[in-house]
Amino acid sequence: MLANGVLLILKEPRHYDRPAAVAAGLAGIVAVAVYVVGLRRQRILARRPLPNRVAPRAEVQLLGVAVVVLIAAAAVSLFV
Repeated sequence: MLANGVLLILKEPRHYDRPAAVAAGLAGIVAVAVYVVGLRRQRILARRPLPNRVAPRAEVQLLGVAVVVLIAAAAVSLFV
């Protein structure tokens, strides 16, 4: 249900105020980034034998920061 709302804002941004459109755009970017990083991590972890370094890399930490920024942007868009 929430995804449908985000897709609607992405498809028709002129019907929404600017903060909501920015938050929706940021949500789309973060979703694509999470998907791409997930595919990459899945490929790395599927190797046999496992690589020496399997701990989360900087990209996973960057996605965590991006999600926090997305939460802040969504909160701001609700109150503006």
